[in-house]
Amino acid sequence: LLYGAACVPLVAAGGAGANPLEKVVEMLSNMQQKVIAQAEQAQKIYGEVSETCESRSRQLHFEIKTMKGQVEELKADVSEAAAKGEALTTKIKDLGGSIAEDEAELKSATEMRKKDEAAFSEEEKELMEMLDSLKRAQAIIERQGGASLAQLSGTDGLVQVLETMVEANAINFDDADRLTSLLQSSASSADGDEDEETGAPSTDSYQSKSGGVMDVLENLAEKTEDQLDALRKQETSALQNYELKKQALEDQTRFGKKDMESAKKDLASAGEGRAKADGDLQTVSKDLAENIKVLNELHRDCMAKASSFEEEASSRGDELKALAEAKKVITDMTGGASKQTYD
Repeated sequence: LLYGAACVPLVAAGGAGANPLEKVVEMLSNMQQKVIAQAEQAQKIYGEVSETCESRSRQLHFEIKTMKGQVEELKADVSEAAAKGEALTTKIKDLGGSIAEDEAELKSATEMRKKDEAAFSEEEKELMEMLDSLKRAQAIIERQGGASLAQLSGTDGLVQVLETMVEANAINFDDADRLTSLLQSSASSADGDEDEETGAPSTDSYQSKSGGVMDVLENLAEKTEDQLDALRKQETSALQNYELKKQALEDQTRFGKKDMESAKKDLASAGEGRAKADGDLQTVSKDLAENIKVLNELHRDCMAKASSFEEEASSRGDELKALAEAKKVITDMTGGASKQTYD
């Protein structure tokens, strides 16, 4: 084909008297130079494209590596926030249970204290009224009873004295009834109060039964005062124990609520942290997927350009080879023609 193309200018040149073969060779040389220049320009452009592909590929690989590291870190952050949230939720639940138990225990203790206080007040009132009745009876006997009443002895004598005083309106019926009940209770207690070794009645029992009326009243008053004193000491101790328990439970409840409030704030913070980590993870994962997609597209595009460049380079090589062969053929023809002329 190149040879045929070269024959056209050869004929025209022959008509003009110039050496047509030299003109063809010159034309082929110009074509070679043009193809070589095109190849050099294509090589320059491909070099720039190749450098761009390599640079962009390195950048994308670096970004993908960085993003993969970020994804792992964010996954760890999400897991850590989730674990922290679960631990705080459990802690809040446990604190709530402890606070409820402490409050229930304090409520129960307070109700019991109110009942004990009411029982104490009632018993204290009864003992004080009893003591007052005893002292009034003593005062009345000393003031109005005379020797005849004071000389009566034992519990029976005291009962007789009380009946006489009621009849004389010296004491009221309630005082007499109260003292009689106390006297009967004391007598019953004294009957069973025997010496553990001998089985004989104790000294206090003997004095209560055989002593004078004033002695009996005095003895009953002392016993009543002892009971009242013991009752008050017991109440004081019970009240102190309650106050200590109340203070301890209130402190536990207060500290528990404070810990719960702090745990709730930490839980909210952990929730916010997890939400942020989740959001960042989604964003980075999306960007990572996009960069992987871009890298794959870049790879395909660069490979296509490399393949196109190789095909064009191969085509130019074939073209240069054909031009060189055409020049050789014409040059050989030119040499033969000169030989025929000189022969």
